[in-house]
Amino acid sequence: PLGEIFRARLRQFPALVNCCTIDWFSPWPADALRSVALRFLQDIDSLQCTDDVMNGLVAMCQIIQESVTQKSKLYLEEMGRYNYVTPTSYLELLGIYSMLVNRKKKELTLASSRLKTGLDKILVTTIEVTKLQEELAMMSPELDKAVKEATLTMDQIATDTIIAEKTKAEVQKEEQIASVKQSETEAIAADAQKDLDEALPAL
Repeated sequence: PLGEIFRARLRQFPALVNCCTIDWFSPWPADALRSVALRFLQDIDSLQCTDDVMNGLVAMCQIIQESVTQKSKLYLEEMGRYNYVTPTSYLELLGIYSMLVNRKKKELTLASSRLKTGLDKILVTTIEVTKLQEELAMMSPELDKAVKEATLTMDQIATDTIIAEKTKAEVQKEEQIASVKQSETEAIAADAQKDLDEALPAL
């Protein structure tokens, strides 16, 4: 970190300058960026792609590193502050990409497994439905026969109901006639009993 605080630290602790060796790292050339990216990406087991796709990924990593370097220079010119772009930054970029690839690979594997399970269930259900349809087709004549028998039975019940209603009406009519005759008989019996009661004292 540059600035007044760093200069003050150097004055307080001269050993930071006297006992330290400064390693100057030059920016990696484009060939080195491509070579490192290619080697790193080839070591990712879950990254399975064609050579064209691999070359595109390598070029993408190189472009990202170079564009960040250019933007850091522009940032220094406009804001007067440093943004250090080192080989470690490039390796971190490749590491993050590797992590994302592995994560997405696991997600896709899980989704594929769920899809396969769903398709298996659909297949089993289709087989069962087909079997039930075949059984239903075999049972169709028996079902038709049962429906016809049920229809005949219902017709017979309707006919019997009509006859029963007619018989019930006739019985009710006979009951009314019998009730009238019973009333008349009781009246005659009452008159006869009255006459008998009047005649007995005379005897």
